[in-house]
Amino acid sequence: MDYRVKSLIQRSIASLPSDLSYKLYYLIQRKFGGLKSVDPFPSLLKGRKILEILSGMSIDFEGKSFLELGAGRSLILPLSLYIQGAREVVSVDLNPYFSIDIWNDSLKSIVENIDIIKKDFPKLDSHRLDLVLSTKNLDNVAQILGFLNSIGIRYIAPCDSTRLPFRDKYFDFQISTNVLEHIPKNKISGIFPEIKRVLSEDGLCLNLIDYSDHFAHSDHNISLIHFLRFSSQDFKSLAGNRYMYMNRLRDDDFQQLFADLEMKTIFSEKVVDSSILNLLKTNDKSVFLHDDFKFKEKDCLATTHAWYGLSFS
Repeated sequence: MDYRVKSLIQRSIASLPSDLSYKLYYLIQRKFGGLKSVDPFPSLLKGRKILEILSGMSIDFEGKSFLELGAGRSLILPLSLYIQGAREVVSVDLNPYFSIDIWNDSLKSIVENIDIIKKDFPKLDSHRLDLVLSTKNLDNVAQILGFLNSIGIRYIAPCDSTRLPFRDKYFDFQISTNVLEHIPKNKISGIFPEIKRVLSEDGLCLNLIDYSDHFAHSDHNISLIHFLRFSSQDFKSLAGNRYMYMNRLRDDDFQQLFADLEMKTIFSEKVVDSSILNLLKTNDKSVFLHDDFKFKEKDCLATTHAWYGLSFS
């Protein structure tokens, strides 16, 4: 879909009252968008990746508690961590997006591919997986969330992440995947001091940041850094709504933000898109940059994803 058409649809729906807006946008996504076909595997694999990163640093995760920022439509990442040994995973979200249909479709896909999952997840606890899969027999959100809560997967939405309802030093880890790029810089600066409060003394933050233009995920006629051509005001008119807000912070901006928050980087893993980097190096006219971005390092501009492991000590 052309990004301008998508922007118009999102802005129109975002202008409606919240309850109606959420329902209408969900229906459109299910009929025409990214939710038309549900694939739980990317989130399952992100859970495996998180535990691989921890294991690579000789950090024990079994029996530990995790706080996830940005639960989204389903709880597949918490499920992934839970079936691999986490004691508790709490997912918080500013918006109550959880969908029983997305959850059930995800479980159906997991059941249909159970042999692949057992092969690809060596730390899989089959008993725990069976417990989660049993929720496919429940027929309302309250029952599903109530049962998940009883086994250690908790969902809290709406929730303001700058005022978390947890005691000091409650969690061992904070995690997020493809969330921080959707939060204004000043809000991120308000969230992490609160995370510091609820994180244990030796706690770790693990965050996957997607720096790419999310319009390019559905409009393949534009590049992954297409949105860097717009001024702040022009881009706000395109994506300044609850459904497509992107802060456009680059990797160097996040590094500085973490430094300002007195967070120490103990792990990082970045993906630099070679095709974008080549276009930038050759000054290809198809890659136009606004003055706000044109003086940044080319490697930084071509970085499309990054994992960061951070501590406060």
